[in-house]
Amino acid sequence: EQALVMILALGLAMALLGTSDQRTQSSVGWYDWGLAIMGLSTGIYVAVRYPILADEFFFRPVETTVVGTILVLLSVEALRRTTGWSLLSVLLIFMTYGLVGHLIPGKLSGRSMEFLELFSFLGVDNTALLGLPLRIISTIVIIFVFMGQLLLRSGGSLFFSDLAASFTFFDVPSPFSYITPRLD
Repeated sequence: EQALVMILALGLAMALLGTSDQRTQSSVGWYDWGLAIMGLSTGIYVAVRYPILADEFFFRPVETTVVGTILVLLSVEALRRTTGWSLLSVLLIFMTYGLVGHLIPGKLSGRSMEFLELFSFLGVDNTALLGLPLRIISTIVIIFVFMGQLLLRSGGSLFFSDLAASFTFFDVPSPFSYITPRLD
């Protein structure tokens, strides 16, 4: 989880600095730098203190609430900046369900949770923000993106594009011209 928090902190900093409104200004605004530094420093703090925070979660409610709230709010802002309002709306619906789930009758009923307790769980617990989706992103998705960029920069993607175009009988020279018949 300590490595996942560092990956989250670096991702937050890159998302908050990379999505600033650069159409109206030539450089990144001071508030974007402030949010990025806050996310990075909070991530470093949680990475260093995570064993203590995980073991003494219920005995340190103020500390877990503060760092959890910062991480969750910065993640929500980074999500809004990178994907827009549609995915953010889905996230806010699920967060609202976490607060009012105990009022829903039947099988969809949840347990009662206070507002700050929700942020504490979402930010520090290893089943929420630091859970399986961040593990998959950090171990699998990053490798696929890196290998895709490696294939693109080495010219391999052009080869596969030409190969696919040659099978559609366009005027692209085929590497398998001795196999595919010409329709001249």
